[in-house]
Amino acid sequence: MRAVVTGAAGFIGSHLCTYLLECGDVVVGVDSFTDYYDPALKERNLGGPKRYPAFSFRRADLLTAELAPLLDGTDVVFHLASRSRCTATASRPATSPMSGTSSPPCAPPPARASRA
Repeated sequence: MRAVVTGAAGFIGSHLCTYLLECGDVVVGVDSFTDYYDPALKERNLGGPKRYPAFSFRRADLLTAELAPLLDGTDVVFHLASRSRCTATASRPATSPMSGTSSPPCAPPPARASRA
């Protein structure tokens, strides 16, 4: 199976890539390396998948990338790309990889106890 994993340099995405590779799949990881995390952390996350010859990585922004060549021959897409914080997505929805998709609204912050 050929899988594309968006958000591949994140914690969950990198572990999913490694799992799929251990199962014998071919994996294309995609991540834009946004500035919400230290790039060194994302590089460390990719250390596991990069050990496998069946892994390739594309640094790309899903909002501007040419997706057809990326998806050519793909059997399944695991779309995990997202902003790391709900408030970041809510404040700049047009710059979110999730814009234009149906996703639940962000949860409100927890209520604070009144000292009345």
